[in-house]
Amino acid sequence: MFAGAVVFTVVFWLYSTMENIGTLEYSVAGLVLVVVSISVGAAMKRIKAEKKGLTIEDELSRRIRQKAAANAFALSFYLWTLIAIFSINSNIGVVIPIGVLGMGLIFVGYWIYYSKTGIKDENAH
Repeated sequence: MFAGAVVFTVVFWLYSTMENIGTLEYSVAGLVLVVVSISVGAAMKRIKAEKKGLTIEDELSRRIRQKAAANAFALSFYLWTLIAIFSINSNIGVVIPIGVLGMGLIFVGYWIYYSKTGIKDENAH
């Protein structure tokens, strides 16, 4: 559902500009395509697991998502600082979607990393 809303919004945004589409618009559309593809892939994986009778969310997957979200939140402060520095004279209507998509990609990156490597025992010193 979320993926459909994102795609609709991007298509509507590209249609509403009705100008020549530049490199920035293509890169934003590419980022949206990556996020939507990953979301659809994750949803399909969950549906397949549910049909097999497996539990959708266990303690490890919930902890991986929490850890990825916490690290992505912390890293997003640096992202927004860089965006603020380098986009002083830019159009705010383009800057905010780039930042939000960047935050989503950071989360997905951390989620993939922790899904592959696991989470170290945080109680051990």
